Amino acid sequence: NRIMATLIELANASHINSPESAVANIVAIGRYLGFRVSEYAQTQQNKVDYHVYASGTRVIKAFIMTDWVFRDANREKINIVGLIRTPLARIYEQIVSLSVTWRIQKNRRNNQAIQLRKDSSVPLVCPVYNALQIVLRKLRIDRDNLSMPLCMCSKKLTSSPFYLTAKKVADVLQKAVRKIQPSIDKAELSRYTAHSLRVWAAVLLDEQGKQPTFIQSRLRWVGDSFRMYLRDTPRMNELHRDALSAGSQEIVEIVSHLHDGTVDNNTMDSTYQDDMD
Repeated sequence: NRIMATLIELANASHINSPESAVANIVAIGRYLGFRVSEYAQTQQNKVDYHVYASGTRVIKAFIMTDWVFRDANREKINIVGLIRTPLARIYEQIVSLSVTWRIQKNRRNNQAIQLRKDSSVPLVCPVYNALQIVLRKLRIDRDNLSMPLCMCSKKLTSSPFYLTAKKVADVLQKAVRKIQPSIDKAELSRYTAHSLRVWAAVLLDEQGKQPTFIQSRLRWVGDSFRMYLRDTPRMNELHRDALSAGSQEIVEIVSHLHDGTVDNNTMDSTYQDDMD
């Protein structure tokens, strides 16, 4: 959460088309959907990454405009292109949900779609709000290429746009981490990459006690390989502690009663009793 907050801080200190703003937006959505790098970033700033089928057909790997559909309270599609001159807040008010479609994915479940509901209580980190900013940025700086990858940015507010790359995402993420931990060593810092979004999403759901089937479904895992990303995080440490807190308190109370000789041996927990003769 500290990293997300710092990314937002970096974005606020920059302009709306900056790499910092683009990364803050994609991370805000990625913490919900666990994007793979190829789904939102390119290898090079000025070149599009394609998947080439055996037939020779080429398909853009990353999201394009038509992959993200915003809907209103009546489940009607909202034409964002027609609202380009409308203030961001007014467009956001109309939106209730965002449907994200993967035309192509690593697990071969092509054309899979997942819907996200708007969280208007926290717009700064609402995935729908951040997705809207990505779409509006595309319309502002690359409107003539709407069939090409969605995630764009520019060095200066009015300079030529370029595609968001995995390297640029890593650069901004590491910039945020260094701001939080100025003395972090180089090896540890290098672990923060564009792939971190997928790791982060799995960890967040696991920390909230979500079942493996829920994590698999929402983050599009075919098997249980997501388990390799689950970490011994501070939040997991706290949950582990809290899960045993009632038992710990009971032990303290028993010790107190043993000291004053008032313990009732008949109330002993049978969990650890050996039933064998």
